[in-house]
Amino acid sequence: MLTSLVLQLQSQTAVSLPSSVGRSNQALLLRLIGARDEALATELHDMDGPKPFTVSNQPIV
Repeated sequence: MLTSLVLQLQSQTAVSLPSSVGRSNQALLLRLIGARDEALATELHDMDGPKPFTVSNQPIV
């Protein structure tokens, strides 16, 4: 069972990002899931209450 997945992303060009990109991170996660299982991505997006995943833009130290 998958319990943790860490994606370390780096831009190919220098960019300035806002301090919080949580919604963008969530959208990326759902797009990645949707590429494999669209029904699951839709279910995760539409569910009420706490989600069974979390996203963050905090660096790993």
